[in-house]
Amino acid sequence: MVIQLPNPTERHDISVVRGLAKRHGWSVGVVRAFIQHGCQRSEMNDLAEAARRQRMNQGHGPKGVA
Repeated sequence: MVIQLPNPTERHDISVVRGLAKRHGWSVGVVRAFIQHGCQRSEMNDLAEAARRQRMNQGHGPKGVA
């Protein structure tokens, strides 16, 4: 099996997803699944949206402080 190293853009996307996973307490499986699906930008956007929604539900959104 040949392992192909990611290009610089994919490396950046992987680091962004790792940061989201660490910050929001997600499992390492989220990062692994992202890499296995080819580091697609649409999937990264979905994860970022899920993180945003999680933050909003924890009271960090515009209505959370009111």
